[in-house]
Amino acid sequence: MITNKGEGNPQFSNLPRKFNIAIAGCRDNSVHAEINDIAFVPAYKDGNIGFNVLVGGFFSAKRCAAAVPLNAWVDKSDVVDLCEAILIVYRDRGPRANRQKSRLMWLIDELGIELFRACVEQQLGRTLLPAAPKDEIIWDKRDHIGIYAQKQSGLNYVGLHVPVGRLSAADLFDLARIADVYGSGELRLTVEENVIIPNVPDSRLESLIEEPLLERFSIAPAPLMRALVSCTGAKFCNFALIETKSRSVAMIKELEAQLSIPKPVRIHWTGCPNSCAQPQVADIGLMGTKVRKNGKTLEGVDIYMGGTVGKDAHLGTCVQKSIPCEDLKPVLRQLLVDNFGAVPKTSGDIGSLNRQLLLTVDDSETIVPAAKPQTSTVIFARSGKEVACSEDEFILDVADRAGIELDSNCRSGSCGTCKQKLVEGNVAYDGELDALSDIEPGFILACSARAIGQVSIDA
Repeated sequence: MITNKGEGNPQFSNLPRKFNIAIAGCRDNSVHAEINDIAFVPAYKDGNIGFNVLVGGFFSAKRCAAAVPLNAWVDKSDVVDLCEAILIVYRDRGPRANRQKSRLMWLIDELGIELFRACVEQQLGRTLLPAAPKDEIIWDKRDHIGIYAQKQSGLNYVGLHVPVGRLSAADLFDLARIADVYGSGELRLTVEENVIIPNVPDSRLESLIEEPLLERFSIAPAPLMRALVSCTGAKFCNFALIETKSRSVAMIKELEAQLSIPKPVRIHWTGCPNSCAQPQVADIGLMGTKVRKNGKTLEGVDIYMGGTVGKDAHLGTCVQKSIPCEDLKPVLRQLLVDNFGAVPKTSGDIGSLNRQLLLTVDDSETIVPAAKPQTSTVIFARSGKEVACSEDEFILDVADRAGIELDSNCRSGSCGTCKQKLVEGNVAYDGELDALSDIEPGFILACSARAIGQVSIDA
């Protein structure tokens, strides 16, 4: 309906850059329903299976929000019609002036959920039934890695772990061949970047698990690697502030060599605030940023914790900011020990074991970077706030810390959008920035400028 079977549909050509629709067919929320613009979760009403509806979930550099209940239950035959009605209401009434606010949740905020629901009903042409009292999302989240019997007698699905979702063309051809030979020619992809081969007969399982590809795409990976998720990263994405895929795999291998982990820990790496790898729903989420250390600008991360998926899903929060990637491993190691039951592996040497249990690190590694002296001040003239900071902090970070919202898409890849008028004082940059040539005299780039002494900006 939306794409007119892939041929294009002018009726919906004005949707935002992302509009996500998810339909959950099982009891463990495999689709991460709460972070989609529209989500259908299974629920029984009067003995009939259908869907409760959630709306408005999204991640962006500007804001992250979990979907809210529409207080509606629909039969499976009404799913497409309801999607169309919601899309038309959004198309006709959704905000467009600010690209950062061009998502469904902003319209829901503007109208209120009750008025939004009424608009959808008017477009649909009938009254929606109220939501079922409870849905069927009652299981803990599963990753579908391994071999599992299907409900069809004698058939199985085989879940392969693809480390951080990185596939080559040769891998894809090999997966297609395996699906043809051992299954029904079908492959399914998971939100964790893994691959499922369904409809594998019992008689073919033994031969399948002997395939050379399964040495790399394991059916029984180690706990940390099993739950690792990464976005594309700086190697191929212009928005990313850091490299993610290669770095995450290397770091997890080092941690697994040092620690015994009782169960998988979902660690998600995302290269920028756009949150494509969804760090807010991870046990440990890592969001790429730029940090200052010893007078240099380095790749770093902000750390999120407490996100859950499945039953009682909710978003995590930022617990540590601006950790240089080169200092990250001991920080993650401590988090795994303190929060997830990780235990240092023994080496047979008591002294070495004691050192591991204390988690001592080399002098060159610090668990949390030392705080820099706050020798500068940024005055935000319009808000009247004066904020002390170090000369290593970017003014945009100072504003974030003070709760002052500056318009900026820089960390999403649109360099130059953070310009601010400099009222007084001096700022410094690290090297020559191309974006500086495009701004008027008297303006600064808040994402890259550092205050020298006292600085005042018109914000």
